Amino acid sequence: MRLEDLYERYEYAVEKLNDTIGDDTEDLAKLLNSYAAKGWRVISIHTNEMGRNLTGMLSNTSTDETVVVFERRVYTKEEVSMLTFEKEAMKKKTVEMVEQKKQEDKEQALKAYNENLARQQEYARNVNDGLLTNNLSIINAINDMFDENPEKGYGIFDLQYTISKRLETNVDTDLLSKIMFRLSSMEAYRLEAGKFYKNDVYEE
Repeated sequence: MRLEDLYERYEYAVEKLNDTIGDDTEDLAKLLNSYAAKGWRVISIHTNEMGRNLTGMLSNTSTDETVVVFERRVYTKEEVSMLTFEKEAMKKKTVEMVEQKKQEDKEQALKAYNENLARQQEYARNVNDGLLTNNLSIINAINDMFDENPEKGYGIFDLQYTISKRLETNVDTDLLSKIMFRLSSMEAYRLEAGKFYKNDVYEE
């Protein structure tokens, strides 16, 4: 390895802008942007007044020269290769991090969905259990009614009338419907053509 290979190397460029009007801002900006796009940076800039020119009876202008010195690091092939490798590795890592975040968000959303579903199911079970537990007298009356006529089907209004008469109190039709559908979900009864029938497979 050569001694000079141990040190960073740079290259330089010098540009001059001559201005006879007094405002070279636009040209200077274009020059700076052009070099910056290629990896150069300004390390020195200064302006020299070259002289004055008579332009009329009452005025004259000065000619200025703006000198801009640019600097750019010179990389070896090995350094370029290493920088390219590091850039690609960083890009790959960024992509992996984004994909990992997406996967974590997806898993978190699925977990939240399952937890919410479990809560809803638990709530439904509690409501249904409460529905049955709090209305045992109505359920017993329903079972007795179907036991007396196992093959007969009853519409909800027939049930409401007969059970209300049995219990000597008015049974709400909406409540009775909820109870019957709950019992149907337990396969105690089934609904066919608007009428409920007792299932033979149901065991108390």
